[in-house]
Order: sequence, then structure tokens, then C-alpha cells
Amino acid sequence: MSQAKKKGEVAVVAKTAIVVQDDVPDYIKQGAQRGSENVTTNDIAIPRLEVIQGLSPAVKRGDPGYIQGAQVGTFINSVSKELYGEEVFIVPIYYTKQYLVWKMRKRADGTPVEGNGGFFGAFNTEQEANERCDREGGTAKDIEVIDTPQHFCLLVRADGTAEEIMISMPKTKAKVSRQWNSMIRMADGDRFSRAYKMKTVLEKNPKGDFYNFEVALAGFPSRDIYAQAEKTYTVIAAGDRRVVMDVSDFDDAEDRDVEM
Repeated sequence: MSQAKKKGEVAVVAKTAIVVQDDVPDYIKQGAQRGSENVTTNDIAIPRLEVIQGLSPAVKRGDPGYIQGAQVGTFINSVSKELYGEEVFIVPIYYTKQYLVWKMRKRADGTPVEGNGGFFGAFNTEQEANERCDREGGTAKDIEVIDTPQHFCLLVRADGTAEEIMISMPKTKAKVSRQWNSMIRMADGDRFSRAYKMKTVLEKNPKGDFYNFEVALAGFPSRDIYAQAEKTYTVIAAGDRRVVMDVSDFDDAEDRDVEM
């Protein structure tokens, strides 16, 4: 007969098997990627580099999207949820513009829109976006099309490795996009021939405070990073790869009422 648990004791569940471990076991094959043979780069969404804002789920304790250690004004990866801090080094590769379809939360005069806001997709042409907007009810249903600069880049880590990232710059952020494009043109070289330091800065408008991007020239990428960027650009420019942005939780990731 088992003994009764005394007051104050903590019940312990005995482990019968280890099903998860941190170290790579010797029986796990690294690099093989079996089972993913049919997954191409066109089947993978590129993470967004997001700035955590005051209403972001990442900083709301108790929210399913809460992330331990997340702070307002810092960068986050939209897919891995990795936190990057307040500055990162970026090598831009390819620029395009997409048209995003949203349902407003508030109208221009500040009056709230009935029902919840919503994101209805990113489109490569304004015509496609307008057609989707019309299917959702158009301006009569407070649906809007926002032209959105998109910067496909490499985010360079301190150890010299790099990962693909998308930086989306609609509305208030669009001025930063224009400035960045001007800096790249004045650098007089391939788009990926320079590296840039990107920081977050606090800005204010009549709707409130929010964090925006700030970009400054940092120097030249390493030979390996340049080669990686050049190879990626060549594939995209040849039409062999589509640049598809991750849009999961896109509506929850930004304080649109303030930023836009």
C-alpha cells in the first residue's frame, strides 16, 4: 500500500522514458532532410523582421503569443520568434512592392470600424489586390489596399552566418524605405554590395507613439556573405524562385492604428 502524501510534499511523476532531449543523439542523421524532397524554396515563406510594439502579443503576459524576454522596441523573427535586440546588420538583396488588403480598425477620422480588423492577403499587383478588396465588400465595408515596400535581405549574425529575412515597410515606414533605396543607389553598386545597420527608434504621430526602423550604412559584407547574396539574387532575377513573405499572424504583429 502506498503511503499517504504528507501535507507540504510535492508529488513527483516518475519518468519512464526520455522522449525529448537537447543534445543530438548519434542515431539522428543530420543534413539528410529525408521526407522533404519535394519541398522547394517556393514552398517556404520567408520570415519577417518585425519591431515589437506596445500592443504586440509578444509582450502581453498570459497571451498565447507571449515571449519571455520580449521588450517593446526590439526586433523579432516572425517565424522562429527569435529576439534580436535593438539593432541588426542587414544586407539587402531584392526590392519589390506588394499590395496588402486590410480591414481597417479605425477610419481616418478616428471612428471605430464595426467588427474586427483583418488581413486578407498580399498581392504582387494592385489589380489583384483591388479584386480581393472588392470581393470583401470594398470601401463600403472599410476594406483598404495598402501599397507596401518589401525588402528581401540577409540578416547577418555576429558569428558571420546569415539568414533570409523580409522587411515590410508600409505607410509610416515607407519613408524609411525610400531613404534606404536612395542610400543604396548612392552607394553605386549592386544592391547587396553594402551592409547596413538597422536600429529601432521611437516616433510619435497624432495617434500615439510607435517604434520605426532607422537605417545607416555599415560597410561592406564579407566575401562569403556577398557570394550568398549574389547567388540568391541570381536565382530570384532569373525567375527560378518566388519571394514569398510569411504572413502568419500578420495582423497581430503590428499596432496599425498608430503606425499607419
